[in-house]
Amino acid sequence: EADLNGISFDLERSRKETAVAIAKAAEVRTELAASQLELTEERQAKRKLNEQTDYLNQLIRKTEGNAASLREELARARAQLLSEAQEADHAAKAARELAA
Repeated sequence: EADLNGISFDLERSRKETAVAIAKAAEVRTELAASQLELTEERQAKRKLNEQTDYLNQLIRKTEGNAASLREELARARAQLLSEAQEADHAAKAARELAA
């Protein structure tokens, strides 16, 4: 214990309190660094998820576009088959009339 102008100081106690405060500050810095690392990892995971979502949305749009094209192609083929069937029906009818 020291006496400075009538004020007493316990130097040893003060050193211990300072050491405890320094240790607590180091602990807080460590926790902050861990939190920052976790936040960075979460941001990276979110960015990767967003990239994957964008890619899947592109595939969905492409698939929908392909499906629309296939529906149009199917409709054209069906119309063609119906037209050919009608022509064959008319030809058969005409052939029956000629044979009669």
